[in-house]
Amino acid sequence: MSQKRGSEAVIDYLEQASIDQIFFGPIGHTNFELWHALEETDSPIRPIEARNEFVAGYMAAGYAKASGEPAVLSAHTTPGLGNMVAPMASAYVNATPVVNISSTPPAKWWGRSPHHEIPPYSETHEIYAPITKAKWKVNDPGRVFEVLSNAFSQAVTGKPGPTLVALAADLLGEYDEYGEIPAYSTHVPQTRSIAEPDAVADALEALVDAEKPVILAGGGAKISRAQDSIANVAERLSIPVATTDSGKGVFPETHELSVGVVGAAGSRVANRIVADADLVFAIGTRFKELTTAAWNDKEIFSFPPQRLIQLDINGAEIGKYYPVAVALVGDADGTLCALASILDERDLSRSTCPQRARIDDLKSDWQAEFHALVDHDNAQVQVVDIVSSLQDILGPDAILTGGSGRNKSVPAQLYNVHNPESLLLDTGVGTMGASPGYAIGAQIAHPDRDVVCIEGDGGMHLSASAFATAREYDLPITFVIFNDSAYTGIASLQKAYVGESMGTEFDIDSKRYDVDFSKMAEAYGVSSTQVTESEKLHSALETAIAHDGPYVVDVILPRESPSPNPGVDWGLPGRGSGTWER
Repeated sequence: MSQKRGSEAVIDYLEQASIDQIFFGPIGHTNFELWHALEETDSPIRPIEARNEFVAGYMAAGYAKASGEPAVLSAHTTPGLGNMVAPMASAYVNATPVVNISSTPPAKWWGRSPHHEIPPYSETHEIYAPITKAKWKVNDPGRVFEVLSNAFSQAVTGKPGPTLVALAADLLGEYDEYGEIPAYSTHVPQTRSIAEPDAVADALEALVDAEKPVILAGGGAKISRAQDSIANVAERLSIPVATTDSGKGVFPETHELSVGVVGAAGSRVANRIVADADLVFAIGTRFKELTTAAWNDKEIFSFPPQRLIQLDINGAEIGKYYPVAVALVGDADGTLCALASILDERDLSRSTCPQRARIDDLKSDWQAEFHALVDHDNAQVQVVDIVSSLQDILGPDAILTGGSGRNKSVPAQLYNVHNPESLLLDTGVGTMGASPGYAIGAQIAHPDRDVVCIEGDGGMHLSASAFATAREYDLPITFVIFNDSAYTGIASLQKAYVGESMGTEFDIDSKRYDVDFSKMAEAYGVSSTQVTESEKLHSALETAIAHDGPYVVDVILPRESPSPNPGVDWGLPGRGSGTWER
């Protein structure tokens, strides 16, 4: 046993858990002891502070997504935790391992209306009940290591997700007796669960017998780091691979078997190949609204007559919306490796892909449509120009981040990625303004890789303080802003379904009200430029990406800027739905 402050005990635990940094929101009077403990103990853990908790939460999530390791986050009590709800909710839906070590008012004052208290006894942590895997409120020094161990174990095992540890401010600041720190490896399982062997054998038999099988890889495949095992199975059985927007990158999109992203914000290639399939092998996907075109059996998926093999680490997801032919409950990578072992034992393979000619024709049409949009004679920049230029400039190891709206859907459709970390999107709750935080977290996880943040003007208004954080920590992130003075993703839906936009396009005296983000960046001390002409876009992006430090490229876009048609309708309730010929 040794005497130390509670904050020092927390830092000691994090050090032996090999945590490299803590992402802080603005420091408050209930959690500043954590930062002081880093300084006083000369800890190797680096504190990284954002100017608001919203950005800090997405920084932590971006780090966890890019590194595959749990991220540690810290917020001041009620105001700070309130501002972190959106990123924590997104981490929960996205299965992102974030451990939020927060604070409460001093325990000795609980129930007496101390500053920031939610009655009756500092219950702020309760607002996190639906958006964390587990939560704790702690004022007993004897439970600190136990709770931290459980918080990390819950965050990274099974289906990952965020956890919350709310520590009393007086516990953090006062001395007490603390025992031996439990070794991280003794309470965080190091093994992967594998589906039942008989079910794995049944799945393989169904794949071999199918005439037109397709693999659909979702976010769970990405989290499992199953890219190599997916490629192995796909190549040996010549099965085309589609992904969800969450799973994009788990299979290289330049591969001849890749058909792209499926769904209302995906590619027509993927949507038609999946619709034509007689068997779908779904790996780690929730079959959410945008993936399925609102579960419309006339669009992409039709079970039956299609057959479904569903692999998920969370058994509750299997058969949730569609009947399954084979259910596989287990880790994606571990189960696919088991399937590959049976392939080896039986020496099974398929030399040709039955859908080869169909895929090639669809890809050719899709690329022709894309190139026709890029080869325009419009002086204004079009949204496809940005994706095309970034694809030309960035190498295969670059990381692109996106938030919600066109800055998510367009790269999901058109930007080819090569590895799981190449594209980080907010595919959880779809929050505007997520991308800048993701970019900062990704750049910290991979300091030697190019990181480009694309965000709309709407989202950038929420996260402009990210410019300050990038400048303070000298992060060479390129911020590319889709600036059309509108919430274009919603405005487009309004026009399609209602006939006009309302509250989504911003004008003063019937003229567009454009905010100059290049000048805003200058105010933060960040290099910047504004691009209004398509012929100047490519060189501006090259300059920004080569710059040694953060750089903002404010791209003025028209509100009507087309992208290729995915061939399916979202199917919003009450407004009808479109169809397409298969």
